[in-house]
Amino acid sequence: MRACRKSQGFSLIELLVVVAIIAILVSLLINYFGRTIERGRRVACTNNLRQLASMVRMSAEDGRDRYPRLHIRNHRSVYWYDQKQRDDLLGNYGLDREVCYCPSNRKKWNRDDFWNWNGGTTASVLGYAYLANDNGWPQYYTVTGATGPWEDIFPRKLGDAPEVTVLFTDINRKFGRWGWGGPGRQGANHMRGNNPYGTNRAYQDGRVEWINWPDMQLMLTGRNIELYW
Repeated sequence: MRACRKSQGFSLIELLVVVAIIAILVSLLINYFGRTIERGRRVACTNNLRQLASMVRMSAEDGRDRYPRLHIRNHRSVYWYDQKQRDDLLGNYGLDREVCYCPSNRKKWNRDDFWNWNGGTTASVLGYAYLANDNGWPQYYTVTGATGPWEDIFPRKLGDAPEVTVLFTDINRKFGRWGWGGPGRQGANHMRGNNPYGTNRAYQDGRVEWINWPDMQLMLTGRNIELYW
């Protein structure tokens, strides 16, 4: 009678091949779910900007066609807001804090110290840039490719035909030597590797569109910061 041969199991090479295949499958799944999550966040961001743009247009319709003043006066930044103006406007048109921040920002700008900066005195740091030219911040920046005076570059009233027709955009800021990062900073709401993934832009006419990073443009420079949309 012939003796049964004892199984010798898997060889080392076979085990390594199996491990490599499993690692590849896991990587593919992670990338797939990561892209799916980002798409969902991008949709939420689009809805946020659509609501914010609608809010300022309704405010203009209710107030002599002028877009509302939301920036801290002479604060020099497009994403710093006046708390009282912010609260009044959100309250009047039924919006809440969540709509003011992009869910894709991994540094979680939607937090109490940004919402009520410096103990809740005057300032608020939001997750979107408001580009209606309502305060003194433009004097600290240079607008790429602009040809006219400030009052003709950014929208002030309904029906304006400015050079820049964007009302709101994702934050996309590059800091001098820090690039898109820096200690505790995230340069863009939607990041992919070391560069922005892209940006959502809300226009005067109510459109919100997604722009991929290669198609984004440098728009504002100043204070060692470059702003893209």
